[in-house]
Amino acid sequence: QFDGAVHYDGRAPGGDAFTASVLVHQKELLFGFMTPREYLQFKALARMSQTHPRDEIDARVGQMLVEMKLDKCADTQIGGTDPFYQKKGLSGGERKRLAIACEMLQAPTMIFLDEPSSGLDSVMSESIFSSLKDLADGRRVVMASVHCPSSEACLLFSHLMLLTYDGRLVYHGPMARSIGYFASLKHYCPEHYNPADFYLKLISFRP
Repeated sequence: QFDGAVHYDGRAPGGDAFTASVLVHQKELLFGFMTPREYLQFKALARMSQTHPRDEIDARVGQMLVEMKLDKCADTQIGGTDPFYQKKGLSGGERKRLAIACEMLQAPTMIFLDEPSSGLDSVMSESIFSSLKDLADGRRVVMASVHCPSSEACLLFSHLMLLTYDGRLVYHGPMARSIGYFASLKHYCPEHYNPADFYLKLISFRP
């Protein structure tokens, strides 16, 4: 048995605090027999039916399909590769977009993502990060844990936090200043080299 309370600045958070942020897991857990439209409607009704009329819910689902570039595959079966439902359906990038769209239904202000580019090729990965940047440009806070993004994807990030293998902070600040910061410490990123590869090689060293 556990007892306790969560406080922020000495005060118990209100109900809005629990819908202000969402987490998009690394592994998408989707119903393969549904289409993206059906899946988003199912999720929206489960979460919003007590506070929003049906026409607003349907409008929100349509909006998310467009925002996350799922409108062209909105009525395609999701499919999957799990042992219980093996059927060709959405691509890896489309599945990731659907997982993000699902969490965006209630218009959160903060989005946390665990390895959003996991299992995707560089083109799909860059497309996902481009969509996330669009969300950030819409005055949302987007934070993602990323392992070895492409150099093109690196350019889409505004800020960077680098941690060592044991969790120590190496750098936290604007992405544009990161190369100069390491150069001031006599660690120079080679020309035409992916900064992400350079940083990972540098901080993965075990003393």
